[in-house]
Amino acid sequence: MKVLWASPYLPLPVTTGGKRRIGSLMRKLSPRHEITLVAYDRGEIASAREASRGLVHALHTVGRRPTKSPANAVLWAVGPWPFMAVANGFNPGMVRLLRDAVNSIRPDVVHCEHFHLWHSMTRARLPGWPPIVLSQQGIEFLITERFATVPASGLLRAGLRLELAKARRWEVSACRAADALIVVSQEDKRLLSEFVAAERISVVENGVDSEEFHPPEGGIDPASSVMLFVGTFSFFGNRDALHHLVYEILPRVRQASPAATLRVIGESPPPIVTEGVELLGSVPQVGPHLGQARLLIAPLRTGSGTKLKVLEAMACGIPFVTTSLGAEGIDRAHEAGIIADDTDGLVEGAVRLLGDVELARRLGLRGREIVTRCYSWDASAHALEGAWEGVGHVCLR
Repeated sequence: MKVLWASPYLPLPVTTGGKRRIGSLMRKLSPRHEITLVAYDRGEIASAREASRGLVHALHTVGRRPTKSPANAVLWAVGPWPFMAVANGFNPGMVRLLRDAVNSIRPDVVHCEHFHLWHSMTRARLPGWPPIVLSQQGIEFLITERFATVPASGLLRAGLRLELAKARRWEVSACRAADALIVVSQEDKRLLSEFVAAERISVVENGVDSEEFHPPEGGIDPASSVMLFVGTFSFFGNRDALHHLVYEILPRVRQASPAATLRVIGESPPPIVTEGVELLGSVPQVGPHLGQARLLIAPLRTGSGTKLKVLEAMACGIPFVTTSLGAEGIDRAHEAGIIADDTDGLVEGAVRLLGDVELARRLGLRGREIVTRCYSWDASAHALEGAWEGVGHVCLR
């Protein structure tokens, strides 16, 4: 098939779970399909563009305003659109690029990554276009709705209420308008089936490269007292989880386990100067750091979809402590880690794993078993191409 894949960002370098997903699927599918990627260039260095180009048949990019541009803030304040739709959808250059790409390559299907691009997509679309598949890596309005329950200032709560109303209306409208919808878990399908016919929704789960993410030689180091937090801090949910972890969970863990330390991996971490915390920032590979840890900790209080950080820890045979939201959508997650939704439970889970290496090993081995059996990028790629082929056949009838 010829596929035009539109994304609000390049898939490389891998600094977010979204990039990991797109790049992994492209790597599997490009040998079988002619994929042209249209994406925003956010000022990436030439090597990043060239690396991304190597994943696909062709790459076309266009620049865009910075996310925190005053123009985006004004458009969001006065218009009906959620913020990420404003930041990514109001770009005449993207509209022209999409239209030119469809006219030149005549794709069998257009794959739109995130509803953030839907405004550009609908403005570009002309009669006779191929079917459009909308891929949702999470449910944006659900993320906002969940975050609104986290303690916050009155101003932030007001902003979240406004964003929630806009996101729900716009996202549901985009999902209904697409010819087919892709989600990452059965749970997301169940939730969106309230608004979209279930037969139009396909599940393409996140996967793990089990060769890249593998248990350390000899298994978990019994001497390790490292808790690892992984996240991209442009996402407010990761910033909130880290703040909760550093200031409410970690001090209590260190009271019970004084040797415990927290290592933080992710792009643009907030400045933290606290005993027992090591900020590593972006790293070339996360796998080796997972291999040095006793556990992954992810006290997420908002989010949607399935968390690659949890799946990757499972692939490395490392147990986790997380919330129900952190484990959402992962089959039998409770067999591979400790799940708790309050501070006491998260503290107790971390202390327990730090103090019981046999429990940590047992949970880690179960996580590795689950991932290798249920979560591969090969299976995800087959599911995605099945969705592409299915929407093409439906639209031809």
